[in-house]
Amino acid sequence: MRDESSPIFKELSANGNESVSVTPSSATATATFAITGVPPVTAGMKNYLQHAHLGATITLDPDAGGNAVRQDQLFKAVSSVRLSSPLMGDFYNHQHSRGAVLGLIANPVSNGYWLNQPARIEVPANTDTDVTLEMYWSANLANECFKKPKEGAQWTGFFDNGAFEAIIGAESVYGGDYAGAVIKAPTTIRACVEYIPSPDESIGVPIQWRERQITGGGNNPILRAIGGDTNLTGTAGGAGIFWMSWLSDATGMGLDGPDGVDNIVSIELPWKGQLTIRNLDFHWLAFRRAMGKRVGPISGLGATIAHDNSGWPSTQATVHNGRPSANAQALFFPIIYPGKDFETSKAQRLVGDLPVNFAFTTPVTGTHRFVTGELLEWQTDQLLRLRDQMGLTGWRPYRKGLGPDATESDLRYTRWHFSPT
Repeated sequence: MRDESSPIFKELSANGNESVSVTPSSATATATFAITGVPPVTAGMKNYLQHAHLGATITLDPDAGGNAVRQDQLFKAVSSVRLSSPLMGDFYNHQHSRGAVLGLIANPVSNGYWLNQPARIEVPANTDTDVTLEMYWSANLANECFKKPKEGAQWTGFFDNGAFEAIIGAESVYGGDYAGAVIKAPTTIRACVEYIPSPDESIGVPIQWRERQITGGGNNPILRAIGGDTNLTGTAGGAGIFWMSWLSDATGMGLDGPDGVDNIVSIELPWKGQLTIRNLDFHWLAFRRAMGKRVGPISGLGATIAHDNSGWPSTQATVHNGRPSANAQALFFPIIYPGKDFETSKAQRLVGDLPVNFAFTTPVTGTHRFVTGELLEWQTDQLLRLRDQMGLTGWRPYRKGLGPDATESDLRYTRWHFSPT
């Protein structure tokens, strides 16, 4: 919303209720919110959905002998989410939208390298007192790291009769962080959508986050079917990659990578023209510039309230030694990342299989996990179908700066606008 006014919110309901009580058990539970009654127009301007937000009030029952639990360990309470449009398909899909990945990667990147919420004080060690947790996750369509954040926002009418759904983790989801801790009933789930009115008649870029798993370990994982792997309807082949990261096994985060970032000796990206680089600190310094100014982590958190960014992209428990590539508690290794005011038309378009060539100090035998942020393109027939749904039948599609005769390949990965002539 950097270049827009303040947004409008519409709370969602599940079976007529604006909050859902989920009883934690040994199994996961699902809360499904219907996307209905969201106004398509405000004051004669079409409304464009920017985000769907999920909030959870969780009661954590610690055991008396556990370790302290930090804010960044809490996002895994949500197993996964799905944001669905009947006309466009799933922008967020359960297989690719785990709560830990949203809270620790997709949301901070989409927010312009800023966490969704200020960090709360730690759940103290060795306590038997219940703790109430307030946690938030988002399914972002707009991205504050883009020069035009609204590039991926979509008309609210496309989501009518769609769904925003969350799978809530089992009661023991925090048991590995705090021995014997359980989530007590009930967990209260709430959801809303955030949108802005705009005089534009336009259709946004289809954007998706994908979590890609490559089993078998090894030094040369291959990301398969880039640009062809999607849960969206009517998209063309190929993808503009604005984010790619290799997930680590940082303690308690739930990212489930195969090892720590400190185990990487070198990396080579042949499809990017990146020759083998061994001093990976330079890579981290470039990522730091992309993020912009951030405050360093607090040492000795204890019961102190952590600041907003809390050392991201490292865990809040990280004690930095000045060498970011040697940090075993980094959340991920950043491979592709957007700078501030990233222009989507400049994303590298990739198609097919992408090898990532590592060297490791200790052999990796577990499953490699990568997260990618991908810009797609609508097929022409889908673009026109969506245009007609907006009540613009016969209007000509174009991309700003090129006039009404623009083709699909011009200014790729930017919004389509429509003109009556």
